[in-house]
Amino acid sequence: MVSQTCQKGRYHNKTFKAECEARDLEVEYDRANGYSHTIATETFKAKLTEAGVDLTVRFARIMPKGKAKAERAKAHAYVCPICGQTVRTTSELTLTCGVCEVPMGRVD
Repeated sequence: MVSQTCQKGRYHNKTFKAECEARDLEVEYDRANGYSHTIATETFKAKLTEAGVDLTVRFARIMPKGKAKAERAKAHAYVCPICGQTVRTTSELTLTCGVCEVPMGRVD
């Protein structure tokens, strides 16, 4: 890890960019991560080939998956038939009104 990065090493600054360029990589700027997207130059590819790396094998960059939005349960109401007190919840409950001491009915 290159020192002098921001946000505990997550945001790559110009020092990181300079280190990448010293290793024959092109670096693009990204607002969220700084200088993070690297592209191999022809010189870099030649060095890999000399080292015995098979460049015909496709390299894949795995992009982070977007956060899936959780399916939210629809809330429903329980109402006291006497005083009209209402309780909204997503749970299936058996409720008793604390004031009237009668069972509350579910209203969808």
